[in-house]
Amino acid sequence: MNHNKTRNTTINKILSVVIAILLWVFVIGEINPAKEQTFTGIPVQLRNLEVLASSNLAIAGTTDYVVDVKVRGQRSVIDNLLPEDIVAEADLFGYGQGQNYINVRVAIPENTELVEVRSQKIQVVIEELVAVSKPVRVEFVNVPEGKEIGGMSIQPADVEVSGAKSLVGSVASAFGRVDVTGYERGRSNTVQMELQPINDGEAAVGNVRMSSQYADVTYTVMDRKEVPLVVPVEGEIGADKVLSEKVVPETIWIRGTASALRDVEEITTEPVDVSRVADGAEVLLSPVLPEGIELARTNSALRGTFRFKTAASKTLEFTAEEIQLRNLPEGFEGYVAEGVYIVVVKGEPEAVEALDKESVSLSADAGSVQEETSVSLALTADCSVQMDTVSVEPETVEVVFRRTEE
Repeated sequence: MNHNKTRNTTINKILSVVIAILLWVFVIGEINPAKEQTFTGIPVQLRNLEVLASSNLAIAGTTDYVVDVKVRGQRSVIDNLLPEDIVAEADLFGYGQGQNYINVRVAIPENTELVEVRSQKIQVVIEELVAVSKPVRVEFVNVPEGKEIGGMSIQPADVEVSGAKSLVGSVASAFGRVDVTGYERGRSNTVQMELQPINDGEAAVGNVRMSSQYADVTYTVMDRKEVPLVVPVEGEIGADKVLSEKVVPETIWIRGTASALRDVEEITTEPVDVSRVADGAEVLLSPVLPEGIELARTNSALRGTFRFKTAASKTLEFTAEEIQLRNLPEGFEGYVAEGVYIVVVKGEPEAVEALDKESVSLSADAGSVQEETSVSLALTADCSVQMDTVSVEPETVEVVFRRTEE
């Protein structure tokens, strides 16, 4: 009898333990059930990038890869899990040029289970690593109306851009902006400008490196002025040709400080050698600019067009006695050096044919003479009939001046 009682007691104890365990499992399952959650946009850390660089290789395209990771665990654990607790890696060791598919390894905290990784492989394009010099380009903003930026220098003027060959090839320049608000008037201003690699479409190019992230820009905010443009010509066209038309800009815009612009009344170009110009061809004009003066951006193309026509010519000879001394001061006499002085006229054939020596005068201006002296004066030929060109050879004459006896 006692034996049965002891046995029943043992069975009751075992049943109590089993029931307690089942109740615990039930309560835990209800209060803290299992849960799955997907974490999106987990960044993939690329390992052994330095190995690629040591092999003169680089990734073409973005290096910002992400994956989605699904994990499972107790709700209390999952609810406290942060994206930063999940680590995704891709090892580049052993990969070479071309298109590569690299496995992504994901590490998650304890008490969680990895359910799925999307995508398990990332596509990485590897190319030759190159380094190319690119120019630094600047854009100025908030420039006052009627002003222009001049006197500019950039240091460094070029930077070395390195990275995958296709990416570096797409870089047009290292670009930056300078806000001129608050500039010092009439003085050079220097600022540091942050650089960004851009393509021809002015879009940023990523995943390349530059030898410098900054450049120092020196500039002056300048005034503008419009002045006449003088275009001299030189050279022999030919015995049967004359310049019939010269189409050049009448004015030119220049820039500089107010003090530098004040004394500039006109700008002259380098002489155009018409002996080297084809009929009707455009010629690039080269302005000769005073110190501190620059061409303004508002100029149209500084080009000239020169046209020629067929003309007749006639050569006339003059002696020293036929040269007139204009503006000879009272009380002086002038003695022109002996010689032959040639005047060549070119024009319409009929007009040249009818031209005689009486229609041409040869003279020199003696108005500057103030004492007895021997000087060289420029010769001037004037023609009473319209001609295209009138030239003198030699261009000067030696004249001795003496006071007259009273």
